[in-house]
Amino acid sequence: MKIGGIDAVSAALRGAQPEVRRATVPVMEMAARSIASRATSIANPSSPHNLWRGSRGASLRPRYAADRRGPYWFRVETPGGNVGKAEAIAEFSRLAVTPQGGALVSALTSAHGRPGGAGNGRILWRAADGMSDDVYSSVRRAVDAAAASIEGKMGGA
Repeated sequence: MKIGGIDAVSAALRGAQPEVRRATVPVMEMAARSIASRATSIANPSSPHNLWRGSRGASLRPRYAADRRGPYWFRVETPGGNVGKAEAIAEFSRLAVTPQGGALVSALTSAHGRPGGAGNGRILWRAADGMSDDVYSSVRRAVDAAAASIEGKMGGA
């Protein structure tokens, strides 16, 4: 028994994962860069309690960046140093040991509408929340386009 088109189907399926990756990676890169840009604009350098002041009183400027971390994924990160420390405090501080720390945590939660803490960053999640539906739609369209291309390569089998 001979099945027509099986070679074309087999070849198309072997290329499915790379094709889906090629279609979706640019969408994910755009999403990561958009989140970084939005987070940078949300992180207010006039934040309370001199959070955005360096060790000698110099003003620090928030700057999140998107970084490609593998063939298929990106992350949004801080640059490190004093700016990175200020961004980490703004994102995640939740438990206060001193009254001043309590005032800072309260002010940050009030300003960003999120409590902070592990897995609940104030600024990055706020930046991402506003665009998750658009990103999902863009990824879905990219996957659908890749699927249509793969089906076309199968020759209608």
